Parts: sequence; structure tokens; C-alpha cells
Amino acid sequence: MSENEKFDLDQCSRIQNFMTEVNKNLKDLNVHLSKYNEELDKNNFPATLKLLPKITLKINNLEKILKQNKEITISSLDNQMSEINAWIGKQKDSKLQESKKMKYKEFFLDHLYEKSKLKNLKVEGRFPDYHCNNFKLKLDERKFSLKLLYGGDNEKMKEFDNWNLDEILDYVCNFYEFFKKINLENELKQIHESFTNCLKNKESGTEWIPIIDILSEYTKIKQKTGNEVIFPERVWFSFLIYQISEKPDLRISDKKITRRTATHTASGKSSEHLWIPIKTEDLMGENIMYLSFKNAQSI
Repeated sequence: MSENEKFDLDQCSRIQNFMTEVNKNLKDLNVHLSKYNEELDKNNFPATLKLLPKITLKINNLEKILKQNKEITISSLDNQMSEINAWIGKQKDSKLQESKKMKYKEFFLDHLYEKSKLKNLKVEGRFPDYHCNNFKLKLDERKFSLKLLYGGDNEKMKEFDNWNLDEILDYVCNFYEFFKKINLENELKQIHESFTNCLKNKESGTEWIPIIDILSEYTKIKQKTGNEVIFPERVWFSFLIYQISEKPDLRISDKKITRRTATHTASGKSSEHLWIPIKTEDLMGENIMYLSFKNAQSI
């Protein structure tokens, strides 16, 4: 052996690269397993269902690395992988999955009316379609998702990727709470400004402006002032008009906002009208096609 003979670092480099890859994939796997346990504690079955394929992929990636480096063994890791494979096999069991599905559905249905009542919301309907005040709840049992729609025109509000009752009902509650705090006088001024701008482009003598045109102008004004709406524009404007209509003394230059319902032909075209609720407790409403501002004495 030469006294200047160098040590062959190839094997050390292979082990180092192997450990780096193992560590990275093991860390990813641990993150997904932790998330699975977290969702399990929250009884969020849809989330655990979506995590299983991701966990399986991480396991497969790790096992592929181990097989490609059979000459390097880590006994404790091999034992851990055996335990993980046994565990995920149980989690994927079809009977267990079906049992969890039934329990999740039963929990939702058992608590829907109780929780909504506690939050001063009114829920009616039967699975999979319900309505909650001015909203519709459309449940998808295959995906365990829920679509929240507004009013008679089924305006899309939000899609939930699970049936978390607190999250869903809180969203509805927050909608109503938000409009309780809004400055209706300022909003009425902007609606009147929108109406006036639209009026300039119409024939003289015109008193009624299509509500869709006013909404478009109103949205532009909001964007210019940096006060963009936080809900879908049609939903926002619909409930805003309802709120203003509920305030008989709310006027501008002694003029009140007035509404005209859609014709029979236009009532079926959401592009020509806007559904506006009559009250907040249900889906009773009117398809409004035109808005105007008239002297309070003449109404």
C-alpha cells in the first residue's frame, strides 16, 4: 500500500446521495401522514380520502429509492416501511371506507338543522339539495363537496371541498353580518351615480335603466375607487338593492330607488335581469329588470 494512496470516495458519495434522497422523501411522507392524522382528528373524511393516493405515491417513491440501492440497508427504515404499508392497506380497505362514508354523511345530516338553528339560520330540503335562507346547498356525495348558490338564479358563491358544517354555515352568517355593517348611504350614492352615467347614453325622457347596465357601471366605479366587491358582483348588487329597499327613508335628493320586474320572456334570462330577495329567510324573490330613481312623493 502506497503511503500516498487516496481513499476511494465513490461509495461515500453514493451513500451520501442515497441518504439525501431518502431524507427528502421521508420528510415529504411524514408531512402527508401528519396531515392525514390531523384531518382524522377533525373527522374530515373527504380530506383523508384525498390524502391516501398522495401518501401511496410518497411510499412508492421511497420504496423505489430503497430498491435501487439494495447494497445500502437501514434496518430501522425497512421495519418502518413495513409498518406503513400495513397501515395504509387497512386505511384503503373498502369496508372501512364505506363505513367512514356513512358515518360522515350521518354526522352531517344529524347536525345540519341543529347547528343552523343555533346560528339563527333556516334550513329546509332533503338530501342532497337544501336551501339556507337566500342560499342553496348542493351536496355531491361522490366528491363530498358542496356548492353554495345564491338566490333564484343560482349564482355561484363558493364551493367547499368537504361538508364541514361550521365552515359552511359561518360563511353564510358572515355574508349577512357583512351587509349589516355596510354604509348604505354611500352605496346608494354610487348606485345613483351609476344610474346617472347610464342615463346620459339613453334617449331623452327615459326613466328606467336596465339593472344589468347599472351593475356594470357600478362595478367600474368600485374599481376606480379601489373598493372592489368581496362577493360575486351579481350577488353583491342583488343583496345591496334588497338592503336599500328595506330602508324606506333612505333616499338621495329626495329620490328613492324603484324597481321594475322582468317581462315573462326576460324572466328566464339571467343575463337580462337580477334576482333580488323579498326577505332573508327563504328563496322568495323577484327578477328585476329595470331600476329608476323617483321623487318620494310620487311613489
